[in-house]
Amino acid sequence: MTMSTTRRRGPQLVAALAGIAIALSGCSSETPAGDDQTTSPAASAGAFPVTLMHDLGEITINETPERVVILDEWYIDSILALGVQPVAIEVSESEAKLLADQPWLKGRYTGEIDPGLVTSEWEASPEAIAAWEPDLIGATWMMDEQVYGQLSAVAPTWAGVSTYDAWDVLTALGDLTGNAARSELLIAGVDDAYAAARHELPGLAGRTFVEARAMQGGTFDLTGLGPWEELGMVPADNQPVAGDESSYTSISLENLGQLDADLVTIGTWPAPEIIETLDADPRFAELPASKNGAIVFFDTQMVLSSNGPTATQWLLDKIVTQLKDSPLNREGQ
Repeated sequence: MTMSTTRRRGPQLVAALAGIAIALSGCSSETPAGDDQTTSPAASAGAFPVTLMHDLGEITINETPERVVILDEWYIDSILALGVQPVAIEVSESEAKLLADQPWLKGRYTGEIDPGLVTSEWEASPEAIAAWEPDLIGATWMMDEQVYGQLSAVAPTWAGVSTYDAWDVLTALGDLTGNAARSELLIAGVDDAYAAARHELPGLAGRTFVEARAMQGGTFDLTGLGPWEELGMVPADNQPVAGDESSYTSISLENLGQLDADLVTIGTWPAPEIIETLDADPRFAELPASKNGAIVFFDTQMVLSSNGPTATQWLLDKIVTQLKDSPLNREGQ
């Protein structure tokens, strides 16, 4: 997992910056934020029963769930940060791929990775899930309503939120597991982490950014996923609106000069060869972001999209490490 400047602009990232700790952890980013239960509120039995609406219906939990099954890997960071260990986790491909996409999960979960929780058609398997005897199922809003009904007959099933807003997910999972107080502290800790990052990166305030995803065939899809506005930056004129897929656009390699913001992020997961292509293109070195030391490559989509508190800390540590001494940050101070 890397997020680095181009090879001609700077070294690969080193150890994450210590000291920007999310509340509850009391430690550096090397220890997963929110997983230290000795400093966190315990699940509250008095929080039940609890009833929540979700995208496919309503869920009621009458007591603290002890056997949680997670069917959406976007929820894993949040459920672990709440101090809950699922008995089983479904991943889209393999455990190795899960850890490649979400390195902040390494060593944090004790439950089983069970690929049998979904069928070969990528539908949840009620029979396989029932074998785990769950008392709470964390599913996905994209599932078929009939399958959702079958899962609800197995155990109370929360089908998530279509916005994939990380803090809505964290809040809901906190309520459902009796960890509402802990979810509030985690969210406050994320706010503190952003404030600490802004303190380290004052030169970014008011500067422009654009996000691109390199695609096969030499095009760049411009998207809106990252944390740059939270760090005080402003979208470039061609930067799409975060969450509004209708505003997403594409540019060709021939129009590379349109990536003319002060900071440019490029997702490489669809086309990792793009780094060598760009390094060989003299126009790339002339981009303002190249001269600013502010070309940022991401090889995982997970960290840019809505995720959990530990993923956010991981991302902020990497951003601060890369950009703290960049010309972009120094010249803007």
